[in-house]
Amino acid sequence: MKLNYSQEVMEFIKNSVMSLNEVRKFYSNQDAPPIYYINDENLKLIGYVLEDDFQKIKEKTIDLNDDLSYVKIDAKEDIIYSYNYKDGVLREHSTISTKDGMKYYYYDENGLLHNKDNLPAFSSIKNNEPRVEKWYSHGELHRDNHPAIVIGNISKEWYQNGQRHNEWGPAIINGEVEKYFLNDEEFDKKSHTEEASLRRMRKNNPNYSLK
Repeated sequence: MKLNYSQEVMEFIKNSVMSLNEVRKFYSNQDAPPIYYINDENLKLIGYVLEDDFQKIKEKTIDLNDDLSYVKIDAKEDIIYSYNYKDGVLREHSTISTKDGMKYYYYDENGLLHNKDNLPAFSSIKNNEPRVEKWYSHGELHRDNHPAIVIGNISKEWYQNGQRHNEWGPAIINGEVEKYFLNDEEFDKKSHTEEASLRRMRKNNPNYSLK
């Protein structure tokens, strides 16, 4: 899709962090979100969006009560923000910085951090730093059978309903350091094995009791 840009639009792109190829990428898809350059004025989001003919820039007040997807360009900070609202609630959000890398966030219908399918609710990829991934369930750190916080190959942490918890091993692994937790209560390795086994027996047999 070949686009011919006016001088006004060329200046708009020049003053943003988006390249011509990135603009073409967004507008080559009819369903792509509009591109805004955002200013905060009197607590209102005022955007400048390219019109359909790509030759003019239109000022628009953004109403977050509607279903809305848009891209925000912050030329000063050299960051591109992507937002996806549903019924006035932020559901997806990402930041992409040409200097530092990118971050992704996913939210539930109440605006709380929440995993999307098998994707973590939060992930961060920064230049020269390990990848950070965090799994949430409706605002609480939570992941079944796998660590809820993973920082590259450096550390892992297991959470259930916002509490450090792992019945099958350490809840924190950081290099050679291992720590054992059940519902946020710390145990040594031997006590953890015994308590976890006891809890599983009680769970599988509610009438179980020590003799």
